[in-house]
Amino acid sequence: MERDKFFAIFCNGQCSYADEWEDLCKNDQVKLYLHGHFHHSHTTNGGTFIPWYRFEILDELGNHSTYRIGDFEVIQIYPDVGIYAFQSRKIDILDTRLGSKHDYYMRKGKGDNYVALIQPFYEELNEILTTLNELGSWKAYEQSIKLQEKDKEIKSLTANEEKLQNEIDMLKKELVRAKKGNWFRDLLMRKNRLLKSSKCS
Repeated sequence: MERDKFFAIFCNGQCSYADEWEDLCKNDQVKLYLHGHFHHSHTTNGGTFIPWYRFEILDELGNHSTYRIGDFEVIQIYPDVGIYAFQSRKIDILDTRLGSKHDYYMRKGKGDNYVALIQPFYEELNEILTTLNELGSWKAYEQSIKLQEKDKEIKSLTANEEKLQNEIDMLKKELVRAKKGNWFRDLLMRKNRLLKSSKCS
């Protein structure tokens, strides 16, 4: 059966892990300790074993802890959701000023080894906490997400407008060519009629 894993993430973003807490590297350069509780697994048709974990933040003594940047703090991490591939990981974030708790779903993918498993998690953890501090509140964060979505819609509409304009321009050119073609055809027909008339006379 798959065992739990213990992780240490350093200031430079590098990661080390061990099967036992006592064997894990511990020093002042460590930014975050994690306990990966084995939760469930999936074996693909090709025989690849995929373990799924529930992560717990630890302090330097191995006790349950939280991870905080500025006014926002991760207080709970839920089990990974996924079968063949990583789908999401729910975490609870506390706004320490207001005392309000908010759900956030992590989306960064899962790697095929333990180090690759942790690094995207740590990156996204820092990204969301840093963003929340820059914006100042969860409400501002939600508004920024809506703004991003509207911006994507505008860009999509702009792209569609440009595409339609290009199609219109092409149709106009084809119309001009068609008109020129009709003019040339009419000229030949008039010429042929004149030739026939002259022969008849």
